[in-house]
Amino acid sequence: MITRFLVASAMAAGLMVSAANAVTVTNMAPTKASFVYTPTGGKAHHYTLAANRHMNLACKDGGTLTIGKSNETCTAKTGKIMLKASKGKWEFVVPQPKEI
Repeated sequence: MITRFLVASAMAAGLMVSAANAVTVTNMAPTKASFVYTPTGGKAHHYTLAANRHMNLACKDGGTLTIGKSNETCTAKTGKIMLKASKGKWEFVVPQPKEI
C-alpha cells in the first residue's frame, strides 16, 4: 500500500516539474492567429491558434515566438504569453507577476 502511494507521488511530482517548463500561449483576439515558435538551437515550428483558445509549448531551453514584426522570448520561467490584435497588427503580451 505504501509502495503504491510512493509511486503515485513520484509520478505526480514528475508531471508538476514538466508543466513548469511549458509556456501557455493564449489567443485573446476574435480571429485565428498564425505564429512561429523557434526553440533555441532548433528548427522553426508554425502554429495556428483559433480565436480565444490556448496551447502549451515546451520552452524549458528557451525560444522565440514570432508573429508579424512582433517577437517574444520565452524561458523555463515564462508561464503565459498572450496574443492580441490592435489595429490590424499582432503583438505578444507577457503578463507581469502580481506583487504582494
